[in-house]
Amino acid sequence: MLEDAAGDASPRRDRGARLAGVSARTLLTVTAFSFAAACSAQSAGAARATGLHGRVLIDPAMPVCRVGEPCSRPAKELELAFLRNERVVGTTTTDEHGRYRIALPAGRYAVRPRVQHGLRNALEPGGATVPRGRYARRNFTLDIGIR
Repeated sequence: MLEDAAGDASPRRDRGARLAGVSARTLLTVTAFSFAAACSAQSAGAARATGLHGRVLIDPAMPVCRVGEPCSRPAKELELAFLRNERVVGTTTTDEHGRYRIALPAGRYAVRPRVQHGLRNALEPGGATVPRGRYARRNFTLDIGIR
């Protein structure tokens, strides 16, 4: 406690000094956390996610195509394997609309479908390139041998 000119202790001044100290510590702590968050966000932005996304269609999807009707359909629940140097680097499965998304490092990949045994499994194109710093769209067509 501080004493005033008359020698009396002043709880008011003592409390004010403590509050000033707490406020300074709080401000310092908030500033440190803000700085750490900014640095973290900046480094996360530098290492941007890369990969591929797109759609896989089965074409032709029926033995006889009719005029005015689509001859293709989405490749639902199709597993795609992405290979580099003949080794599987990642796999993903298409959704009910034939869409897929996979995180992959930048580079060139061979792409192979896993289809029912006995069906032809020609995927076009047979490869894809993942660019640096972003996701790229790559659509595929699967020929399952229906003719």
